[in-house]
Amino acid sequence: MANCSAKSLRRLGWARSGWTSWGSSWNTAPVQARLRKTLLRVGVPSLPEDAQAPLADYGLDSLLVVLSVAALEAEFSVRIPAEKVESFVCLDSMEQLLRSLGAK
Repeated sequence: MANCSAKSLRRLGWARSGWTSWGSSWNTAPVQARLRKTLLRVGVPSLPEDAQAPLADYGLDSLLVVLSVAALEAEFSVRIPAEKVESFVCLDSMEQLLRSLGAK
């Protein structure tokens, strides 16, 4: 079995928080993928490819926001404060909120 010291991992492009040589997508993909699946599961008709596109343009209305909050809290084991729901503008802002609350 190979010895995976911190020095050898850095040389291969690894860091504690993910890939260093290939950007940060290694860290964000799981949260965003789960976010997308959860939103589709609660009934959001479709989701944009562009994570900064307004979700209202894709059918996210007030009822779906309420359903999304409950589903996201269960999926990520976080508590979303009511005053933070205004962050549900685009996928990027939702992901940032979830990460700030401890989602992994």
